[in-house]
Amino acid sequence: MMFCFRLTIIKSKMAASTLSYDNVMSSGSPDPSTGSVVVLGCQYQLPQDYAAYMKDVQSRIWCTYRKNFKAISGSQITCDAGWGCCVRSGQMLLAQAIVSKQLGRGWRWSPTKEDPVYMKVLSLFLDTSASDYSLHLIALQGVDLGRPLGTWFGPNNVAQAFKKLAVHDTWNQLVVHVAMDMLVVMDDIVAECRQPHRCAHDIEVTLEPSTSSSSSTASHDHIVTMQLHMRKNTQASNNQKMPSPTDNTRSILLLIPLRLGQDHFNMQYSEGLKACFDLPQCVGIIGGKPRHALWFFGYKGDHLVFFDPHTTQQTLRPADLCHIPDASYHCHTPGYIRINEMDPSVAVGFLCQNEQDLNELRTKLEATVLCHYPPMFEIVKERPHFWGPYNDGETVSSEPYFMVEPADSDDEGFEVIEWSTSYK
Repeated sequence: MMFCFRLTIIKSKMAASTLSYDNVMSSGSPDPSTGSVVVLGCQYQLPQDYAAYMKDVQSRIWCTYRKNFKAISGSQITCDAGWGCCVRSGQMLLAQAIVSKQLGRGWRWSPTKEDPVYMKVLSLFLDTSASDYSLHLIALQGVDLGRPLGTWFGPNNVAQAFKKLAVHDTWNQLVVHVAMDMLVVMDDIVAECRQPHRCAHDIEVTLEPSTSSSSSTASHDHIVTMQLHMRKNTQASNNQKMPSPTDNTRSILLLIPLRLGQDHFNMQYSEGLKACFDLPQCVGIIGGKPRHALWFFGYKGDHLVFFDPHTTQQTLRPADLCHIPDASYHCHTPGYIRINEMDPSVAVGFLCQNEQDLNELRTKLEATVLCHYPPMFEIVKERPHFWGPYNDGETVSSEPYFMVEPADSDDEGFEVIEWSTSYK
């Protein structure tokens, strides 16, 4: 099935504009004006709830390609068109998590009113190395994960980059837990959310060309030197004890990278995948088509609802971070794709406000998502013994370290699990 999109601008009374995709319907796409649609735990019956559905959609943050930003450190890259779509899809998921944490799921965007908390959320994703979750910092973290600058990320690569960058986010103090090998280990997550946020770091990054004499690799091989300077955190001390479950624990962004099939999406996972969007903790899924990443945030029948980052917009350089012109961060209408057309590599995201919310999520996952066969992943209390001792991943050395880029690969960090082809 082919979708065609026409870019339009919707003018508001205050001359603000909202970029949008006008979905030119093909024979297999759903009618967006009738039926039931689910968006991140909220269900709408159309057409009576159509206005509320559209308001919800337009309130989600839309991250797209940008051009003419300041070059990523040590490179000449000033535009991410062609390679940054998975990073942008991940930014949309993370932005939704932070909006839910700071403003609540019921928050709605207004093009004529400025919300200072929302402005602060948006500032985290501007295309500058000063922003905590900017394309610049994600791309540089990707180098350490084996993704050369200017090359495509997979959902797992984006999740791992978020885990590293969240250590420096002292405002949200999120625990970003990446569940690997299709296994969610509750004890590991609980240990992380009970720990106080570690002291922040200032990051200085320089990128130096490789001294390799091979012209075929010189354009891709770099050595990255990252110096982390420790900054004293007056709110915590080495003698601070671990909080008990009755105390206020940190919020958890649970990211579960999955490979739901080999070359194509295995439709036996479709009901479990859709059930994720029914949960109020869901913040969407990083996925898409092969080499064409999308952010999924709902479903309508056998179609997933998505935002597409494949629009190149001018980089914003606001003089005042409290007054960011935000119209280009909101999309007027969503896109739809059949589940059987999506790529099998995804990363599912859930935000839990605290440990109690985490336990509620587990109960809901076991009752509504993992009850479908085959299960997309497994939840266990303790880590397998062969995994070795637990490491929360938030300990960052104050010494500089060097990263040499390996050759590009397409496995996206996944091990493909071959399920039996016969099911009961």
